[in-house]
Amino acid sequence: MNATMPTKRNLTSTDAHAQVDGPNSHLSLIEEALWLIAQRLPSTLSFNVAIAVRFEGELDVSALTTSLAAIIERQEMLRTAFPVGCSGPARVITPFVSLDLKVRDLQHVPSDRRAGELEHLISATMNGAFDLAKAPLLRAELIKVHQLNHVLVASMPHIISDFWSVGLFMKELEALYSAHVTGVAPCLPKLTLQYADYVAWQTALLKSPLSTQAVTYWRNQLIGLTEPLTLARGTAGKPVLFVRADTLAFALSQEMVSALRTLSRNHGATLFMTVLAAFALLLSTVSGQTDVLIGVPISARRRSDLEGIIGAFVSYLPLRLDLSGSPTFEQLLSQTRRICQDAYSHPDVPYQTLMDSLCVEGVRPSIVPRVMLNMVAAPVSFNDLGFVGLKTTVLPFIQDMPISAELAVTIIPSDGELLFRLDYNGELFSAGQITGLFEHFVRLVSEVLTKRERTAAGRSLSRDDTNISDGRSSIA
Repeated sequence: MNATMPTKRNLTSTDAHAQVDGPNSHLSLIEEALWLIAQRLPSTLSFNVAIAVRFEGELDVSALTTSLAAIIERQEMLRTAFPVGCSGPARVITPFVSLDLKVRDLQHVPSDRRAGELEHLISATMNGAFDLAKAPLLRAELIKVHQLNHVLVASMPHIISDFWSVGLFMKELEALYSAHVTGVAPCLPKLTLQYADYVAWQTALLKSPLSTQAVTYWRNQLIGLTEPLTLARGTAGKPVLFVRADTLAFALSQEMVSALRTLSRNHGATLFMTVLAAFALLLSTVSGQTDVLIGVPISARRRSDLEGIIGAFVSYLPLRLDLSGSPTFEQLLSQTRRICQDAYSHPDVPYQTLMDSLCVEGVRPSIVPRVMLNMVAAPVSFNDLGFVGLKTTVLPFIQDMPISAELAVTIIPSDGELLFRLDYNGELFSAGQITGLFEHFVRLVSEVLTKRERTAAGRSLSRDDTNISDGRSSIA
């Protein structure tokens, strides 16, 4: 589904507050949803997107500061705030804002305590709450471990950012810093659009016949869904509130990923489709349900001129898979490919709009996925960052994350492997249960690769395998 994107707006007013409740003050639907989430989160939780990068070598702090300021000037979302206007939250774009780059020096901290202090500072910078009414919505802190070792931590609220945006932020910071220290002009493409242009396009789209057609498509996909897939006993039909997620990380080996890629190519599917099919098979096994609903985040950057813009370009597709009748894995993969392709052709209706249009009393809980699966992409590999004169390493720091689903799985391709981050509701599951669930996923994938024609009824993974009880809820 396509619609014409408007040309870039003229936003040269020096009076930022003149835009409150004006024609350019509207929020995208994902921004509205994230703003509401921010208001409802407990004070101990925040919904941020962050990164920590270690620089080894002679860091030019002045060049780094100048480069950060240039990104803020270039990227409108980093100069955007969301104060409350007469009709709710409004978008206010400030022509100029300054960033306070805090520098922390740990050289005076005893060496045996330095690592712990570094971890504490990274966590505080990543997870601290933002006042969404004040720009810039970017927090940056430079931690000096010793003379040739610095760690930069950058954090943005999810309302202005996503995983792609973090990669874009680092890509632009690398280009600007390297240009500054070498005395050449930075080579960054001119931005022809900003996020508010996307909002204007989305607003027009939602009033068009294309939106009605897409809602009809999704209504047909979800009709008859009466029971949400749930992994925790006793939670069906109950709303899931935001809690601080517990997190575990695992990896799928290069050998297994290579075999999955081959299987995907042989069946005209993407790697994500194949992993999604295997994941649905696992969920059906442990839940005992054959009507499997999985929430899949999808990027709204469907044009190349949106790829250079920082912002929350995220929507969610509720993908429904039918595992009744004991399909073979090849049959399930074929179904998954078809459902994904159909869903990808109807992506432009935001999830909240879809839910509102389908919401009737007693039905809504059934169409809210309790399990999410996402395979993320970035505009640059974090392992390929090349700041001039510096060795750069992205620290594998797992930040706190609020969660409303029972389980949210994020997959990150890395050096031929697939890294899995499992965020789960620790009030429902133990670490042992989630570890066991991933171990069974690995075993299931191994079986799929060796016995692709076996039926779901014939798989060796049984529901009993996942009933790892430690006083919390048994899975299914």
